[in-house]
Amino acid sequence: MRALNTGYAVGFNRRHRRSGYVFQNRFKSFLVEAEPYLLELLRYIHLNPLRAGLVTTLPQLDGFAWAGHSALVGCVDRTWQATQAVLMLFGRDAHAARAAYRRFVVAGIRQDTPPERMAGGVRRLRGRWLRGIGTVRGRDQWAFDERILGSSEFVAHVLAEHDARVATHPPVLSPAEGTTVLLALLQNAATQCGGTPAEITSSSHRSPAGAGRTLVAYLAGLHLGMSSNTVARFLGVSRQSVRQGLQRSDAVLANLRSDPEALLREILPRCLDPGPRLP
Repeated sequence: MRALNTGYAVGFNRRHRRSGYVFQNRFKSFLVEAEPYLLELLRYIHLNPLRAGLVTTLPQLDGFAWAGHSALVGCVDRTWQATQAVLMLFGRDAHAARAAYRRFVVAGIRQDTPPERMAGGVRRLRGRWLRGIGTVRGRDQWAFDERILGSSEFVAHVLAEHDARVATHPPVLSPAEGTTVLLALLQNAATQCGGTPAEITSSSHRSPAGAGRTLVAYLAGLHLGMSSNTVARFLGVSRQSVRQGLQRSDAVLANLRSDPEALLREILPRCLDPGPRLP
């Protein structure tokens, strides 16, 4: 989303010969429990044009081209919007589902509950998860990191899963360690794929070079959390090439002589600085 928003903003500014921000705030995403929080969030978002005064009546909202509601009620044909996934929550018949969805939206016109207030009683404040803290006023509200909308049980389950993943995740690498790991991955990718390190970090289109780049990107990006930019700079290719390689990773990994994750477990301890680390 960051890349999409940035690309759009740059193009918009060029077309209109302007500078500065196009979007007021950064993109916000939530992990949402399906029912009833997903429906409440959909209704809140799709009523924003009416709440902001961009339209004044529900029929105007039905035809408003700049919000998802118009496609859900069938007034605007927007093939890329996932309308079917939403309408299935209201019924299997498309016509009846649209009518039920619209009634649901109408019932929420007088409600004004922001998405972050729908959370199930578990919120995070400056790194700590708090329960039952009541209303937050003034600047304190900016300290919250409310990315989970759901019941307390759902939130607790998600946090437990997250903690379990963090406990087994490789440590955060320093820049020097990252470079050392990438060099080790490059050498092993050359051995695994039948190429040379120089060929993998060149513009060669030979299969061994492409497979080696994919293996490095797969382990560095998906397993060590390195950014696409970091991996792309190391390999001497574009970020888009790294992403395209990851899309083909299944076929490449199937032809390897050993398990790539076992390879990473073997490489990582040799590359880490044995000195003190942050928790």
